Amino acid sequence: MEAEFQFGRMHDWGIGAEQDYGEAAYWYGKSAGKGYPKAQLALGKLYENGKGVEKDRSRAESLYIKANAYVELLNLRGEGAIPSTGLESTAMPAGEGVVLPELSFITLDGRSEELSSLAGKWVILNFWATWCPPCKKEMPSLESFLQEKGDKDVVVVLVSIDRSPEMVRDFVGKIGIRETIYHDPEMKLGEKFMLDAVPTTFVINPGGRLVAYAKGYRDWMDPVVKIYMEKLITKANRK
Repeated sequence: MEAEFQFGRMHDWGIGAEQDYGEAAYWYGKSAGKGYPKAQLALGKLYENGKGVEKDRSRAESLYIKANAYVELLNLRGEGAIPSTGLESTAMPAGEGVVLPELSFITLDGRSEELSSLAGKWVILNFWATWCPPCKKEMPSLESFLQEKGDKDVVVVLVSIDRSPEMVRDFVGKIGIRETIYHDPEMKLGEKFMLDAVPTTFVINPGGRLVAYAKGYRDWMDPVVKIYMEKLITKANRK
């Protein structure tokens, strides 16, 4: 599966082989047919954009669902991007969202907690790392957002992808984070979201659906972001 996927990537990106989207689709298809998520994601993008294959949004959506490529699925549907400063006009409104599978969060001391235990609450799931400057910059504003919100129905789940739990504990102690810290050193949880960068944040509604996301740093106290989140929550609560 991996070798076929790499052949597809070589032709897709034109690295080590002539760029040929049709050939890329062929190799991605062989790998995707064996259940390789990265190939399903890559093939979905070809179908979404009509590169090497006939444009087919339904096929792309099906492949994204198989790959658990939630962000790409939201993008395909034109929804869910949390704005950053100055990007109000390009922010995509949240829609009905994507149903998530049962997820487990592991604490620094090894306890497992399930997403279902947070049913009925808004969950802001943030992936971060101690070695990531934008993560460190973002975290205080995320905690301030939660404190200002003062809503027991909104929780922040902070997931570190650091290898060392001791390093995470030391960092958390120094900056005084009061939220529970979860640990994903082997990226088992991150892989379920096709995580490819930190910080990345996912917003899950009380019904367990992913409705919004932010790839990269956000200032959660910025008026643009706060208004977006307020509208998101208010809209859902009216239903």
